Amino acid sequence: MSKKIVLILVALVAIILIAACTTSSVPSKENNTIVISGHPDWKPVMWREGDSILGIGPNVSRMVFKDIGIEVDSRYVGSWDVVQQKLKTGEIDGVCAIYKTREREEYLYYSIPYTTDPVAMYIKKGNEFVYNQKEDLIGKSGVATVGDSYGQE
Repeated sequence: MSKKIVLILVALVAIILIAACTTSSVPSKENNTIVISGHPDWKPVMWREGDSILGIGPNVSRMVFKDIGIEVDSRYVGSWDVVQQKLKTGEIDGVCAIYKTREREEYLYYSIPYTTDPVAMYIKKGNEFVYNQKEDLIGKSGVATVGDSYGQE
């Protein structure tokens, strides 16, 4: 990826995080730190380590905000479901990666994606079935982390 594209993506991540800030938590001269969080187990983009969220997402956020004099505090604030609730209520200022849905667009601004996240399905041997479209999953069961989504559909 060229340096120019990387810089554009980094700038767009900054825009989404700044836009997600509530007026009460917008960094000021006295407080030049924003608080972000993320999924506690989505390696390598973000993951929990103690009280922190580490990974590519928090690193990109720090790089973007460093250039404009704002520090990023990337902390673990709870499960992914809790992170999303705290983001929605303004208890945290941003999240370093989140799938786009119409509901979330009502309270979040999105940048263009800075990474891809392919999703895979694994079927126990002997239980295979033909999959051509999402409707083929109707009647099937599976697991996902509480609060996870994989886009609008």
